Amino acid sequence: MRKPKIVILGAGYGGLMTATRLQKAVGVNEADIVLINKNDYHYETTWLHEASAGTLHHDKVRYDVRDVIDRHKVESSREL
Repeated sequence: MRKPKIVILGAGYGGLMTATRLQKAVGVNEADIVLINKNDYHYETTWLHEASAGTLHHDKVRYDVRDVIDRHKVESSREL
């Protein structure tokens, strides 16, 4: 039987939540999961005003997608 291929477009809130929940629910060889995003990072839009005001360090607002996903279960790509 062939493994299903799941493609997630965008690493915004919905895309990252979907990817993290799927990686917990699906075994390593049960499905091919691909997360496609224009950038290799995610930023918290609700915290941007704090970084702009200087009350929060800019490194706390943006983080790498690779730090969130399990690369053994989810492939991250910047292009289709």
